[in-house]
Amino acid sequence: LVDVLEHPSGWLWQEDGDTVSRAGGSGRDAEMLALRNQVLPHIAILHCEVCQETAQWMLRILQDIVVHHGGEVKSIEIALVLLDPAVAQSSNAEERASTIKQSPFSPTYWSTHALELSETLASDTFSVPVNEQVLEQMAKLTVSHLQFSSDLQQEPGL
Repeated sequence: LVDVLEHPSGWLWQEDGDTVSRAGGSGRDAEMLALRNQVLPHIAILHCEVCQETAQWMLRILQDIVVHHGGEVKSIEIALVLLDPAVAQSSNAEERASTIKQSPFSPTYWSTHALELSETLASDTFSVPVNEQVLEQMAKLTVSHLQFSSDLQQEPGL
């Protein structure tokens, strides 16, 4: 989603003078800015909610694997190794930690993506107003991300 928003001519892209004048001038700029300001915070909230729900769902799946296969699977990280062959093929602890962060089976994968989108929208680069709801969602996500990282015994960095 971040790639789509940041793509040239995407929703966050500010067009140069030549392109804007051919597209309808400064009136068009004002319309696009108003539309961005109205729609993008809602998109961010929805994206964050979907990512957070997905992360929680993935954590429950990993916890269920630990519960049902307790004799052979003693941790959430081992359950993740069973689900994702890329994690299983990691040769050392550092590579495994990196692979876990990139695995869609990992709860931290989803919380990281949601935080990245929120941070992109909140950055000064795009001038999108961040309302209280977006800030609340970012706070919830940060707490969830820290919890997921703790559950996987990972460093929480993005």
